[in-house]
Amino acid sequence: MKKLCFVLLTFIASLNAIANDTKPSPVDVTELQALRNESGLPFIQGVVTNHSPDLLKNVIVKFNLYDQQGNLVGNALDIVSDLGPGDRWVFHTHNTKEFYSFKMTSVDTYTR
Repeated sequence: MKKLCFVLLTFIASLNAIANDTKPSPVDVTELQALRNESGLPFIQGVVTNHSPDLLKNVIVKFNLYDQQGNLVGNALDIVSDLGPGDRWVFHTHNTKEFYSFKMTSVDTYTR
């Protein structure tokens, strides 16, 4: 019985470790700034660097956009394919809305 309890506890601990797996991101996002394009619309620009030894098939950066009162007014994103090891990608979102501030909500990376 003790052996069965030990096996079950080990199994549960393993599942918990898998569920809480927080591998470091293979990319860094730096140089974030809000700028304006030729039409006067704001956009977000930054740099994504692939620090992994793998080709990243797709990288998606996502942002929430806020007005001066802190209300969510929209979202913005940009995507790149085939970001190689050590590659740097200067991204810029394509916005059709005015915004006062932004927050990066996720960086999704895919190797397949």
